[in-house]
Amino acid sequence: TLLVALRAALVRTGRWAWAGIALGLGCYALGSTLYFSVVQYDETLPYPSIADAAWLASYVFLYAGLFGLARPRIQISQRTLWLDAMVGTLGITAAAAIYLQFVLHHTTGSRAAVLTTMAYPVCDLVLLVVIIGTCSLQSWRPDRVWVFLGIGFVLFTGADTLYVIRVANETFAAGNETVGRPARPD
Repeated sequence: TLLVALRAALVRTGRWAWAGIALGLGCYALGSTLYFSVVQYDETLPYPSIADAAWLASYVFLYAGLFGLARPRIQISQRTLWLDAMVGTLGITAAAAIYLQFVLHHTTGSRAAVLTTMAYPVCDLVLLVVIIGTCSLQSWRPDRVWVFLGIGFVLFTGADTLYVIRVANETFAAGNETVGRPARPD
């Protein structure tokens, strides 16, 4: 987060886009900090929690940053490229609908909990669509920034997908459940 913020501060080109990405990463770090310092120690884990609010807010800034980076690199005049991007997006959306149906069928809890659980893979999917669409609109010749962003967001999506599957299958355990909590007599 600090390196991206430093890049935004020191390099004039794409400053606002990189600042958006830095804010997104900062929100994600804030969510993790809140979770590991406050939320996980609650007697009953609140879900959604304040950490989820920070994690979900990170997506807004990440989207803004990615669109800011993509804007100067894309020639908008080619309609066929836009149609290709739409076809790809619809294909990804169809695959996601099958996946989300599985999650909805297997996830229990309040409506807010189910929507929060679903929001992570949907938001990740939008990040990937932006990356893939931008690479497509650059004639599949992305520079190294987009390659690294793509790799990072694929890993991010993979981790969130595994999390959602484990929540849906009720096999998710948040860290070490005894950390910071006194042992209770049976």
